[in-house]
Amino acid sequence: MKKSSTRVAINGAAGRMGRALIEATIKSPEVNLCAAIVRPDSPVIGSDVGSLIATKDTGILLTDDINNVIADFDVLIDFSSIEACLINSKICEEHHKCMVIGTTGFNDDQKKQLQNFSKKSALCIASNFSTGVNLCFGLIDLAAQVLGEDVDIEISEAHHKNKIDAPSGTA
Repeated sequence: MKKSSTRVAINGAAGRMGRALIEATIKSPEVNLCAAIVRPDSPVIGSDVGSLIATKDTGILLTDDINNVIADFDVLIDFSSIEACLINSKICEEHHKCMVIGTTGFNDDQKKQLQNFSKKSALCIASNFSTGVNLCFGLIDLAAQVLGEDVDIEISEAHHKNKIDAPSGTA
């Protein structure tokens, strides 16, 4: 384990963002990847996390049950499904674990459930982690200030063909 690092688990580890997070956490001196969670029907259950990013074994085996690894992490980063995220938020709440949620598409009732979680544990919900999108948000805000109320600004969103929740939380 790395010195003075935050112990992190990734839910949705086999997905596009999950794999990117695995790679980033393995390289980071500030966080320590301690667990990775995948869907119950995933063919990679029991495999080493390193197999998802074509690197050497890490000693961390992929699991489909957060309860198997709940003691191993401090923060759960969730890029899974709405249903899995809500279930895991309840488990994290019971165990006083923090969450970072990148999963999108929550309805108002589901957002309220997550707000209740945030009263007991640290929670960050971000609909988009892309540097480019966050830069665009800042530029659009600046454009709106400069152009004033006489101009309508429209955002058009496009995704790769495998995007599950299009339009995403960014829209």
